[in-house]
Amino acid sequence: MLRCRTGLFSAAIFSFIEMKLPLYDRGSVEEERWILNKGSQNKLPNFFNTFRDFNHAADEPDACTADELHCVPVPGTTWQLALWRYCPPADVSLRKHPLLLLPAIGTKANCFDLDPRVSLARYMSEQGFDTWILEARGCGASKRGNDSVTTYTGKKGMDQDGSDGLQKPDSDSSNDRDRPLVVFKSSEPVEDYDWDFDTYLQEEIPTAIEYIRNHMQPEDCKLLSIGHSLGGIFLYGRLATHGENSGLAGVVTIASALEYGVSNSSLKLLLPFKDVVGTFHGHVVPLDALMTIMYPLVVHPPYVFAWLGSHISFGNNMDPDLYKKLLLTSFCPIPVKLLLQLSTVFQRGGLRNCEGSIVYKELLQDCEVPVLAIAADKDLICPPPAVLDTVKALPCGKANFKQFGDDDHHYGHYDILCSDSAREEVFPVIVDFLVKCDRLPDQKHSPKLHDMSKLQDSN
Repeated sequence: MLRCRTGLFSAAIFSFIEMKLPLYDRGSVEEERWILNKGSQNKLPNFFNTFRDFNHAADEPDACTADELHCVPVPGTTWQLALWRYCPPADVSLRKHPLLLLPAIGTKANCFDLDPRVSLARYMSEQGFDTWILEARGCGASKRGNDSVTTYTGKKGMDQDGSDGLQKPDSDSSNDRDRPLVVFKSSEPVEDYDWDFDTYLQEEIPTAIEYIRNHMQPEDCKLLSIGHSLGGIFLYGRLATHGENSGLAGVVTIASALEYGVSNSSLKLLLPFKDVVGTFHGHVVPLDALMTIMYPLVVHPPYVFAWLGSHISFGNNMDPDLYKKLLLTSFCPIPVKLLLQLSTVFQRGGLRNCEGSIVYKELLQDCEVPVLAIAADKDLICPPPAVLDTVKALPCGKANFKQFGDDDHHYGHYDILCSDSAREEVFPVIVDFLVKCDRLPDQKHSPKLHDMSKLQDSN
């Protein structure tokens, strides 16, 4: 079982550290709790406590915090993708187009709803957008299931036996508004994670768009969409391969690019490991376990992996509790096959399909959909030059670029999505752009944020 294996992976490291650290008291469980609670001089180091916590967290269920959860079968497969839905308040005017959010690689839906005060999903629904988040196969609440749609809402009862892997949490009337809609556990065999970028682009994305379109019935049969990192790459791929038939009325990409080789992306450091990773087809990189292991080594002395923390959030831009929640609850395993295809972003021309016959960036020149590309000034994973390079591949009338961060305040790869400052600075710009897209009678003109001619030399 996947969750079990990643738990064992962390447990092995836990056991190793346990043997090497003389500060650990090998008493009973009760003695350990007394040591931790009473502040004994034999107290475990903070980073060691986090390793211990992961063994417990591996058995804890995830939670869906949306208003509704829709489990939708992917045609021709045994998988059901998960769609989290956030309904606009009754006193807010509903926008013409529903909104689809696509997370980054190996990231669950809760990256868009990490906490109510920094939730992009809730923020957009409060602006009148009927907002949906996609969790594709192998991520979060997605699961293997039957060929029928299953919907969970706050008003609909659910089986308590958890036969479908999803359960209604215990009711608590005193805290009903904060209670998760459902809780669930991912437990798919690692050996079955055998899919890539093309699989998502050709199966998951169309299924999600079609389901939301049929459910919401927008007048022009189109959606708006926001993609973070890989989510934005999916949107570029959709625009490149489907053109006017993409089903999209407007797109926002956050920290996304189709060609990374034009920048100093730190992901270049991983390229030497490509051949080694390639021997593990059908398996995964346990990003959830790795993030949990990395966390204490980032935030506690001797700060062994502090430099890796800058890949998530620049400086102290994220609240410490939110940063911890992001690293410990928001990630999931990544198929090796997906990583191998994504490595083509460092080839000349950028991302290709599996056969190498399609270079996605080359097909963007005929895009008719307005696009806003957002970059974080201190993003080490997808630096602004990479974002801008993809924007330049779009027609001038459709391309918009906005970089966030200045001398006094900077952004990294994830804090541009889920931080207090992002809510104040980034979210309003996204709303302004999508509201304009929502009102456009046609796609002949794109709402403009910047004169692209002024950005040609920013590389």
